[in-house]
Amino acid sequence: MERIRVSWGDDQLGSGSTGRAIRTGSVQVVDDLSRSPGFAPWRAAAGEWGLRSSCAFPLVVSDETIGALSIYAGEVGAFDPASVAALTELAADLGYGIGRLRDAERLARSEELLREAQAITHVGHWQWDLTTGRIHWLADEMFSIHGIAPGQWPHTREALLDLVHPDDRASVQQAFDRLGSGGALDLEHRIVRLNGDVRYVRQRIAGSRHDHPTRILGVCQDVTDATVAAMAVKRANEELSQMSAEARSSLTRLRSSDQQRRLLGGRRRSRTCASTPERTRSRSLSRTSMRASCCAWPTTEWASTAVTARRTVLATSGSPA
Repeated sequence: MERIRVSWGDDQLGSGSTGRAIRTGSVQVVDDLSRSPGFAPWRAAAGEWGLRSSCAFPLVVSDETIGALSIYAGEVGAFDPASVAALTELAADLGYGIGRLRDAERLARSEELLREAQAITHVGHWQWDLTTGRIHWLADEMFSIHGIAPGQWPHTREALLDLVHPDDRASVQQAFDRLGSGGALDLEHRIVRLNGDVRYVRQRIAGSRHDHPTRILGVCQDVTDATVAAMAVKRANEELSQMSAEARSSLTRLRSSDQQRRLLGGRRRSRTCASTPERTRSRSLSRTSMRASCCAWPTTEWASTAVTARRTVLATSGSPA
């Protein structure tokens, strides 16, 4: 069989019953292989194995031909209509089984991808059966978010509320009470894990189209990182606002102080400018008087001395004054 090459293309290797069944999607019956022109590439090998007739059935999955079931016989004309009908049904069942296997593989792969996506985004989903009162966690991430093992979850509403932070328990209970009438839910609250860790989660439920639903499907997401980051940003903004207010207040005080200094300086300059002419004139008059006194005293004393000397000379010489 390893030497046999078959194609479903429109060529010599696709001219046999198998290639035609795949290409056309219909049953191909060859009553005598030794007389079939299309079987020429494999006639020698079929003679060695004693094969005289064949029948090929397309394998269809989701309206697509994915292969063929080929059956050979050692007698000419071995495939009568009844045999062909039975084998056609067998091929259909085989195609259905292959399709289900493919679906199962795709489903398993999808579930694996879903688990990976939920683990990355920290999202899990759950279902609350209002008839029985049981809450089913439908994703592994639900157990990771709440920090418990699957065997530790009792599936009850009371157990769910026990995981809620005591300060948030009343609001969560009220929100769940409204779900029975088909209401929607978008609530963020805290939970406390068994080890004492506090986490922030967000519960989201779409509103039901029925006034009295029997089942509620919800989504739970661990938003601890985002919430803590938002709280840190809020605190930082508040601190910046406070610092900005203090800076504006300090700047206002500085401007006021600067204005006061400028005002006082202007007043001093005004007083100085107003008194300068009087002081200048007073100083000038004083200096002039001093210069006049200095110049007048020596002249008067010299004149008196000169007169006295002249009289003395005249008296000595006997001349009249």
